[in-house]
Amino acid sequence: MPDDRAERQSRVLTQVALVYQVMLDHHGPTPAGVCWSDDAGQVLRFDLLTKGIDATRPVSVNDVGCGYGALFGFMMERFRLSGYCGTDICEAMVEAAARRITAPTASFVQSAVPVAPADWSLASGTFNMTGGADLGEWRELVRTVLLAMARNSRVGLAFNLLRSNRGDDLLWGDEPGEWEHFCRDRLGGRCEVEIHPDGGEWTLRVRL
Repeated sequence: MPDDRAERQSRVLTQVALVYQVMLDHHGPTPAGVCWSDDAGQVLRFDLLTKGIDATRPVSVNDVGCGYGALFGFMMERFRLSGYCGTDICEAMVEAAARRITAPTASFVQSAVPVAPADWSLASGTFNMTGGADLGEWRELVRTVLLAMARNSRVGLAFNLLRSNRGDDLLWGDEPGEWEHFCRDRLGGRCEVEIHPDGGEWTLRVRL
């Protein structure tokens, strides 16, 4: 990408990382520390993200925007997790995750995108927090991350997002239509959209 675009995106990600660092300092490694209201909502999101994954076979996963690593424990209980790499833009989150999870199958890296291939790349809530960024620039950043997720996914990817009426000055929401078209046309995947039970969020699963 052009240098000026990369510089703008870097500034945006730095601001978002600061928001998460403040949340982590205040709430610790809990759902509230990554801007979720409770454990039940977090588990529901993980259920919908991983719905397309075959639980009978070993699977490796990139957790994009991993926070404190909550998805790792969820997947260890329900899947044959052969490898897990959590990436996050917030250094404090990466450090918190690495302290919590010392399993040899898990690694954590400070990065906005996956750093190595895996079967699936998952992003839970990663695209909701804009830190007040310009929404045009934020959409472009989301596209950049999705392209990187696709490049590093052998089987598929999945992400979730708030609906367009659920955002505020720091949180962003959108409708799934544009993103379903993007994933089908630019990533070449077969897409499945699922609206969450409360109607306020949706998950998009893409099989590549």
